[in-house]
Amino acid sequence: MIPGKTPKKPHRHRCPVHLMEVLKAWHQNMYKRNFIKPIMDASHLSPVLVIKKPDTAEGKSRGYRFVVAMVEINDCLESCEKFTPSGDEILIV
Repeated sequence: MIPGKTPKKPHRHRCPVHLMEVLKAWHQNMYKRNFIKPIMDASHLSPVLVIKKPDTAEGKSRGYRFVVAMVEINDCLESCEKFTPSGDEILIV
């Protein structure tokens, strides 16, 4: 993180009422499978969005996408000059 810079408070996204039960069941399933875990000691939490995937050509549901909105935290992180290692760095024996 950039010293002295704190992320602004993220925008809260409301869940549509008709999807609340689906979201609760999906959330509990993710906890049971250890895909997500509760966090209590973070200085910043990024919002998680659950977005419905487009239906198939036959009109069947394809499920949901699990998306983390990192916009606010990204503004406070130092950029990496060399994000991808060079070939020499990868092939060092």
